[in-house]
Amino acid sequence: MRQRLKIVLPIGMLLLIAVAILSSWSIWQLREAIRYERQSYAVQSNVDDLFELVQGAESSQRGYLITGKDEYLNTYLNSFPQIPAAYAKLKRSVRGLPLKENQIAELDELLNKKLEELKLTVILQQSEKEDDALALMQTDKGESLMINLHEALDSIDKLAARDAQIHESFVRRYGTLLIFA
Repeated sequence: MRQRLKIVLPIGMLLLIAVAILSSWSIWQLREAIRYERQSYAVQSNVDDLFELVQGAESSQRGYLITGKDEYLNTYLNSFPQIPAAYAKLKRSVRGLPLKENQIAELDELLNKKLEELKLTVILQQSEKEDDALALMQTDKGESLMINLHEALDSIDKLAARDAQIHESFVRRYGTLLIFA
């Protein structure tokens, strides 16, 4: 009996330690999955916020250029200064996502070009060079930049959505299992 106890007790202790280690590792994995899931949702939210600001600034700019009325600039004047902070927030939130190597650099270039185009047309209009401002707007350069910017942001959004779905699936699958284990 004592001999059997000397064998069974250490084996039981080893099994208990193994279960504790496995449980700790599983809980850590679950926490990481939840963290990545939240990060992915934050990226999606930040993409939406940035696009909304740029789109609002562009709509306001177009209204101003077409009508020449200063009240159309209100959204532009509110949105434009918020765009750099929204973009910085997006850049911080994408850390750790499997982005393509040059994806952020391309987004950076597109956003800067779009902001310059918006600013230039407004400055031209304010300098009473309405014809130049309208001519620049009618080149469709701004529209092309906006389409490319939207595609770049959409690509990041889809990547974040896929990442969130993967982690959400992991959380659903293993979270329940861990609770009952």
